[in-house]
Amino acid sequence: MHRWDTSKPEVLYTATKARTIASLRSVQLRQGSVNLPLLKIPIDHYVIDELHLFLRIFDVLMSNLISLALLMGRTARDGSKQHLDALASAIRSCGVTFHTWKEQGREQLKWTSLTGDGRKKVMKTLPSKQIEVLPHETIQETIKL
Repeated sequence: MHRWDTSKPEVLYTATKARTIASLRSVQLRQGSVNLPLLKIPIDHYVIDELHLFLRIFDVLMSNLISLALLMGRTARDGSKQHLDALASAIRSCGVTFHTWKEQGREQLKWTSLTGDGRKKVMKTLPSKQIEVLPHETIQETIKL
């Protein structure tokens, strides 16, 4: 079952798994919540901001991919950046401009921020291209994301 499948009635997704403000205040049922709700607005009145949710998820996934490529480069015998270069090349092959760099005097790696259309292109086409970039034991799980 997928929430975006609109062929099924909405009650199918909300009836048995619905949260309430009272359940969030209970310590045992606060899974996925860091803090108590600030306002007492019923959860069925929440509207998810899908655009910014997508942007945040994309940023986290991209950061994790870059961190993984850097880690694989550090653990390689020659300490090269070939994994990072392969990832950047795979992202560019999706039809977007993408570069990585280090600012002078800093160790932290920076990369090109993609526009909304660029992010959509990368999310749509990169999973099929990650095979050369990711370690073999995590390829299938990462592509699912």
